Amino acid sequence: MTNFNDTKLLDVAMKDDKFSSLWFGSWESNSDSLNIDYPTQYVAELELCKKLAFYWGKDFRTIDRMFQRSGLYCEKWDELKYKNRVIEKAIKDTEFTYRDR
Repeated sequence: MTNFNDTKLLDVAMKDDKFSSLWFGSWESNSDSLNIDYPTQYVAELELCKKLAFYWGKDFRTIDRMFQRSGLYCEKWDELKYKNRVIEKAIKDTEFTYRDR
């Protein structure tokens, strides 16, 4: 379920070319006109989670919920250990949030 804040924040986040590219599932340079290249899907997923942490205030559940709406979401994300590792690292690596600005 999408709430108003998600829609509003997603509109803001989509102005970030890297975010929108990752959101739609583009992470290899040959699949993206912006030539944004991530060496692995894991790195792309981590980068998207960092951006989600920035915009959605480092909230674990919200990052998970929003990631599942993205084009990078795949079956591997449902592995609890994997998902937890990616989100926890993203939160740790994100110093500031959109609301801190």
